[in-house]
Order: sequence, then structure tokens, then C-alpha cells
Amino acid sequence: MIKKTLPPYLPHVDGLRAIAILAVIAFHGFPEWVSGGFVGVDIFFVISGFLISGIILKGLERGSFSFANFYARRIRRIFPALIVMLATSSLLGYLVLFRNEFRNLGKHVFSGALFVSNIAFWLDTGYFDMAAEHKPLLHLWSLGVEEQFYLIWPLFIYLAIRYRWKTLAAILAVLASSFVLNVWGTSFRPIATFFLPLTRFWELIVGSALAYVTFAAGSVSAQPTRTTNVATFGRWSRNAGAVLGSALIVIAVFHLNRDSAFPGWWALLPTVAAALVIWAGPDAWLNRTMLASRPLVFVGLISYPLYLWHWPLLSFARIVNAGPLPVIAAMALISSAVLLSWATSAFVEKPIRFRHFTSAWPVAGSCVALVCVAAVGLTACYQVTRSRLDNPLTAKIDQAIGDWNYPGGDSNFMRRDNFRLLHQPGRLGAKAIFIGDSHIEQYWERVRTVTSNKDRRTKSAVFATSPGCPPMPETNRLEAGFACDKFFDFAISKAKRQDVDTVVFGAAWEAYFPSQAPADQADGPRNPIYRVAGNSRIPLTIESTDANEIFDAFQRNLQTLHEAGKKVYIILPNPTSPIFNPASMLPSRIHSSHVVKGPPYISKTAFAAAVRPVIDKLRTIADATGARLVDPTDYFCEADVCPTVTPDGTPLYSDSNHIRPFYVRERAIFVDRILTD
Repeated sequence: MIKKTLPPYLPHVDGLRAIAILAVIAFHGFPEWVSGGFVGVDIFFVISGFLISGIILKGLERGSFSFANFYARRIRRIFPALIVMLATSSLLGYLVLFRNEFRNLGKHVFSGALFVSNIAFWLDTGYFDMAAEHKPLLHLWSLGVEEQFYLIWPLFIYLAIRYRWKTLAAILAVLASSFVLNVWGTSFRPIATFFLPLTRFWELIVGSALAYVTFAAGSVSAQPTRTTNVATFGRWSRNAGAVLGSALIVIAVFHLNRDSAFPGWWALLPTVAAALVIWAGPDAWLNRTMLASRPLVFVGLISYPLYLWHWPLLSFARIVNAGPLPVIAAMALISSAVLLSWATSAFVEKPIRFRHFTSAWPVAGSCVALVCVAAVGLTACYQVTRSRLDNPLTAKIDQAIGDWNYPGGDSNFMRRDNFRLLHQPGRLGAKAIFIGDSHIEQYWERVRTVTSNKDRRTKSAVFATSPGCPPMPETNRLEAGFACDKFFDFAISKAKRQDVDTVVFGAAWEAYFPSQAPADQADGPRNPIYRVAGNSRIPLTIESTDANEIFDAFQRNLQTLHEAGKKVYIILPNPTSPIFNPASMLPSRIHSSHVVKGPPYISKTAFAAAVRPVIDKLRTIADATGARLVDPTDYFCEADVCPTVTPDGTPLYSDSNHIRPFYVRERAIFVDRILTD
């Protein structure tokens, strides 16, 4: 017999669900106010692991557990609301998305219906991937992790009980393995660690371990297991657990942010907090007075459809609005999500979940409907189904968005080791190495064109690049997972090789060293960095002492290369502006017959003034080391005009700051001298 069984319904767990979903919604709607609200997903993981494992353990104890019944219950619980949301998102996508956007949505509808969204988004994610705000189904990654857990965990628990393993020890061993992999991966493979199940399962297993201790210690397992029952702790300990857990949740929600190395060690904060609150039980004062209150329980009961609805509404609205939403609009959309969630719960979930329990049609019908939705996504992905806005007027602009052909892809994006080089052979023995971020990668198209010309004798080209990293020593991005300092050391080691006689540095320099006055850099990209050798992770500005130290170290590196007899070039920033972004030229999502365009050019003089602080630093270094400066504005601008489109309206940039390959091929002729000098 089970020594201690909690009541069949735990209102404080629904209240905790409400806290989790409210944190997620606040983060998605108002990230500047609730910087760590994303931890609500981690709280959900713990709750899910606790409840699901409790169902499995109780069923095994009573001898009533069956895999068929377990998965039938999961289908009734998860499929109906998901089907409605995916179908609605497909319709909205058809109405307001352009061709490539609708194709991507179709892929995400398909992966969402198969519960592999986390894997799909992991494979999609890269430096030039679209912004998270423009992915209406991005939130389904967590549902994918949960469903993959449901496929594996019931069998694991069943085998542990059936073959009389030391069940708690086995659970904790799997938990520890997943957690260690998560900590390692957060530093070395941050994107994979965030999305993939093996590095996330430990969070659900925290709930599973709690469920085992709470529901089945000493009874499910055939051998005695020494565990301390909740009942042996006094009322004070339960109250303390609820208060401590709640405090940790508050700290996580308001202390963590996008730059935190997450999940990693930081994920212990929300997961341990959730476990403490659940462990405290329904009788703890905070749990019964706050978490079990009617408003929070109501939100908790609709938390699943609310999680499904809130993000697509916010995402589609931001797409249509072509930018951030006003606070009042975000609040209105969140209110609409609450109403939709209540309606989904009342008229879709409950009828299918609780009526005709012995009938097979709800399960079979839900499976068939989800397959149909997946098929719709597949037709959109392969452009069998096209969006309403797929027309010649939008095609030219749509093709420009994200136009990028650097073959190295994101091979060095957010890596910490095993950096890679891209080689482009020439006809001369010497090599030129191009070191920098994606702004040096964009010149590969001209390099390829010149070196492929059989009538020209050029050096071979080697690209050592890491998107988002400045080609400077002692620097790293504030965002977790980057290793810009290690990459620079790697690139410089390659530049010092004897077969390299030319070293070229290029980057969006102004993005890493903005002026203290935000208005000076308002139109350019922003990639905050810090000095690794410094004592803080405060974002650098061009005026800071740490920035001066970095430029001095950069100058010393260039001097060393110069003394070794190598030619050194510094490619200055190319023109950047929101006006270049093809997305800003798109027709109205509602009235697609009119093209909304900004000015057809930007001022070269105005851009030069905006980036002058960092240019002056680089010019001083060039004068001191003999490096040669190349100013791309001399090639991509005419007189004082830097055009945004060709005479026939073709956009010249793929976003606000990256030049399209065809325009690089035509205009970046400064590359020729570098390869032949």
C-alpha cells in the first residue's frame, strides 16, 4: 500500500500553473518589465513531470496502468486544443504572410503536429534566422520536449518497477546525467541545449522524483527505499518550503534575462522552486490562501490553451504591425487570448476529454484531425498551398529578405571549440585570410567571382569568421554561448602561418562599440560585448576604458602581423539603416495592392557621422601599424547617396545591414586588389 497519498485534486498545483503561464505571457508581451518570465516553461516542466509520474506510479501500484490508456488520455488532453490553434494559425498565415513566411509557417505547423518543433527550431536557428517574434509557433518547442518525455518515461518507470530496480536511485541517476549534459551544453552547444530533450529532461524528472517520494516511496518498489515522507515534516517546514519556493520564483522571473547562461545552472532556480512549492502541499498557508485562490486556479485550469493561444496572437500582430506592439495593443491581445482559452477549454477540451470516456472516437478523431493539419502544413511548406499575398508585387521584396549565400553557413556560430575555415582556391601560391563577422562573410561572393575567373591570377582566400563576433582580442558577447575571444585567438594563429601574406579584418565595428549617446547609433545593428579581462560584464561603449584596452591589444596584434611582413587591411563598416531592410518596403499586410517604401537612399555623410567614433579609432591604429583602410561606402554609394534599391525597385540589402550577394558581386571591386596585390 502507498504510505501517503495526496488528495486527488491539488488546487495549489493549478495555482502554480497560473504563475508559470502568467510569467511566460508577461515575458512575451512585456520583456522589458519581466526579463526572466521565460522560466515559466521550466516550472511547467516540473509540474508535468510530477503529475504524469504520479499517474503512472499510482496506476502501477493498483495494477491498473496500461500504456494504451495512458496515451489515450494524453491524446484527449493535448490534441484538441492544439488542432484548433494550428488550424487557426494556418488560416491567419494564409491571410497575412508573404510567400517565404508562409512556407516557414507550414514547416512549423507540420513539425508542431508531429511534436518535433524543438528539433525543427534547433535546426533552423542561426545568425540569420528570422527574429523569434516573427515565428508564430516558436512556443511549441516546449510541447515537443514534453511529448518526447511522455514517449520514453512511462516505459522507463514500468521497467524499473517490473524488474525491481532501485527506482529512486535510477530516477536520480537519469536526472543527474541529463543535468550534467545541460550544464556542459549551455557553455559549448547553447542552442542545442536549449531545444533538445536530453538536456531538458532533467527538469521533468525533478517532478518525477518528487512524485516518487510523495506517492510511492517504499511501496511501488519491491525493495525498501529510505525516503522521508512529507507528513513527517511539521507544518512549519511546509510553510517554509512554500515561501522559499515562491521567493525563488520571483527572483528567477525578475533577475534572469536573455543574456543569462540558460538553462545551465540557472535553471535550478525555477525547477527547485517549483518542486518546493509542490512539495509543501495544499495545506501550506501560502499555497491554500494564494495559489489555491479562485482567480489563480481558473487561470491554471486554462493554462494549456492559454499557452497555445497567446504567442501566435502576439506574433502575428507584430508581423502585421511591422514592429513592436504598443502596450495597450499587447494587453488587448493577451485579454483576447484569455477569452479564446476559456472558450477552447469549455467547448473543445472538456467535451472531448471527459465525455464518452469509453468511446474510441475522440482519440481516433483527434489523431485523424491532427494528421490533416500536418498535411496542410506540408502543402504550405512545399508551396502547393500559397498565401493570399503571394503575387508579383511582393515577390521581388520577399526574395530579398534573408538573401544570403555564404557557404560556411553558421559553422562557427556560438561555438567554443573546433572552429572551421572556408577555403577558396586561387592560382597563386600565397593566401589572403579574411577575419571577421558576417560583414566580412558578405564579401565572399566577390572573392568567389574573382578567384573563379580563369583569366585572372589571384591568391587563394581563407575565411575565418564567426557571426556576431568582433575580430578583436579580449572580447565576448553578452549573450550566452559565444566564445569570441577564443575565436580571435584561433583566427590570428591561422593568420601567422607562412603561406598567408595578406590579412583582412572586417566587421560591423559600430555594432560592438556604440557611443554612449544612443541616438548616435540608433540606425545600426547592436551587438553588446564586454571585455573578458575586465571585472564586469557591462556592455562596452566606444568611450570606455575597457574599449581603449581592447583597441590597444588589437593594435599590438596588427603590429606583430606587420613586422612579420604581412599586408594588413581593415575594411570599415558598410552603410546600414532600417531603410535598407526589405521588410520595411513590403506592402501592407491588409492592403497588398500598394507598396509602402521609405526613401530610396540614405545620406553617406550622415552615416559617416554616426560611425565616426569607431572609424577614428581604426584610422589611428592603421596609421600606427601600416594597415590599409578600405571604406565600402566609396563603392556602394555615389557622391552623398547610398541607394536602397536598384532603378527597377530591387532591394540591395537582405536586412538592415547585410548587402545582397548580387550587389557585392557588382560593387565590391576593392576585393580584387586585395587578392592580386
